[in-house]
Amino acid sequence: MKGSPRTASRIALGSALLVAMLVGAIVLYQHPPEGNGLYPQCMFHRLTGWHCSGCGATRCLHALLHLRFEEAARKNILALAGLPILGFFLLRGLWRWMLNRPTPPPLKGPSRFMAIAIVVVILGFGVVRNLPWPPFTWLAPH
Repeated sequence: MKGSPRTASRIALGSALLVAMLVGAIVLYQHPPEGNGLYPQCMFHRLTGWHCSGCGATRCLHALLHLRFEEAARKNILALAGLPILGFFLLRGLWRWMLNRPTPPPLKGPSRFMAIAIVVVILGFGVVRNLPWPPFTWLAPH
């Protein structure tokens, strides 16, 4: 069975994206985010002084690449917990796109509930990690 030219170009582009992700992981492995001008700063934190839900995620990923799980959890526990799930869905979506397979149906029923729950957890984490007393202060990236 021959693939269409469109599928071949999608496979090439998808492969290039995977290589770019690997190169990004290698750069992050070799260059820690702390005190490094290579990585962008969080504009939300810069403007407000508060930690957004993503603050510390790059440092968390750097620690994970060095297999320092406890440090990764201190940087951003939500990123640590969500990374396998996010990775699965991103890779599955890329795979489906590369093979030109149809997209799943729109969000309905339990899927819609899960999407709303994820948004609530992400926003709630952003609020809770800025509360000024323990145990909430432990959620701020250290």
